[in-house]
Amino acid sequence: MIHWATQLTPFKSEGGIFEPYSSPYFFPDWARIQRVLWKITKGLYFWSTDTRLPDEYAILVNPAVRPEELPGLIDQLKNIGEFGPRPLDEYDVFRFMVAAEKGETARSHWLMTFYDWAVFYTWTLPQEEVTPGDTGLPSTTDLEIFL
Repeated sequence: MIHWATQLTPFKSEGGIFEPYSSPYFFPDWARIQRVLWKITKGLYFWSTDTRLPDEYAILVNPAVRPEELPGLIDQLKNIGEFGPRPLDEYDVFRFMVAAEKGETARSHWLMTFYDWAVFYTWTLPQEEVTPGDTGLPSTTDLEIFL
C-alpha cells in the first residue's frame, strides 16, 4: 500500500536548488494507524495492570508526533511520574514510556517508539471528557511523511 501511495515531489537542496521529483512522500492511512495504536495501548494497559481498560474510558491517539514535540511530551510524562523507557522485545525494536496519573488508575499516557524513529503518543481518559469526534489526531491536511 505504501508503494502505491508513494509519490515524488520537488526537493529543495541545501544550496537552494529545487530537484524536481526527487523526494518521495506519501499520505498514510491515519485511521488505520490509529486503530493499530489503539489496540497496542489496550494491550499495554492490560500487560502493565493485569486488568482491562474500563469500558467507560476512551483511548485517544496521536500518530503524528513531530520531533520538536518529543521533549515536551517526555517532560509531561516525567511530571506525572513515568515508567520507562522500556524495551518489550529482544531486538529493541519497540520501546515505551507510560505515566499514570495519581488516584486515577485508568488515566494514563503512553509514548511509544518503533526502531528509534517512529514516535506515537496515546492517552486514556474517561469517555465523558472526550469531545464528540475527537480522536487525538491533530490536523493532518498538510502533513507528509518523507521517506
